[in-house]
Amino acid sequence: MMLRLEAATDTYTKTSEANVYLTTAELFLIQAQSTDNAELKSYLENRAFNMAQQANFNLLYAENAENLSNTYSDKVTESLGIAETFGKQAETRSTGAILFTITAIIGSCGTLLKRREIVLAALPLFAIAAYYLMTSFLI
Repeated sequence: MMLRLEAATDTYTKTSEANVYLTTAELFLIQAQSTDNAELKSYLENRAFNMAQQANFNLLYAENAENLSNTYSDKVTESLGIAETFGKQAETRSTGAILFTITAIIGSCGTLLKRREIVLAALPLFAIAAYYLMTSFLI
C-alpha cells in the first residue's frame, strides 16, 4: 500500500512540476516576442524550448508513476482475493477439525461407557466433519 501511495504522490508532484515548467516556458516565449534584440530573443526561445522539454519529461515520469500506482493497486487487489480464498479454506478446515474433535470425544465417551448407541450417534457428526474437510480442498 505504501508503494501505491508513493507512486500516486510522484504522479501528482511531477504533474505539478510540469505545469510550472509549461507556465515558465510560456513566460519566456512572451518575453521573447516582446524583445527586439535577436540574441536575447534566441536565448529566451531556447530557454522556453528547454522548459517545454522538462515539462514533457515530467509528464512522462508522471504517466509512468501512475502506471506503477495502478499496477500496485491491481496486485494488492489480487492478493486480497487470494487471501480471502485462503481464509475461507482455513475456516472450512477448522470447522471440520472441530467437528472431528467433537466426534472423537463422543466416540471416546461411548467406548468408556461401553455404549454402542453413543458411538453410532456420532457417525452423522463424523460424516459432516468429513464433508467440511472435503469441501475445504475444493475451495
